Amino acid sequence: MRPATRKKASRQSLALSILRDNLAAAAEDDGPDEAIALLATARVRPADWKRFAARLQALLASFRKADADGGQLCTLNASLYTEHARRLPAPAIRVAIR
Repeated sequence: MRPATRKKASRQSLALSILRDNLAAAAEDDGPDEAIALLATARVRPADWKRFAARLQALLASFRKADADGGQLCTLNASLYTEHARRLPAPAIRVAIR
């Protein structure tokens, strides 16, 4: 692996590790009172990847704008990443806790 490739891979690993640690911390307590967990896997073209990344960034910006005094503290943990697996995991998973 070239140094530039290694550096990029380590940044990607760091980003996903931060999200994983955030989820693990939320799960360690008795768990959240309300939660929705979504996971989907698909083969997307580069242009679609960029479009989904932009929509995800817009969703987080909208979420941050909804911050209100007296509101319930919530966390939105999101990721979009490429896979190198030879076979696709489950195409979709949805879990809601209310």
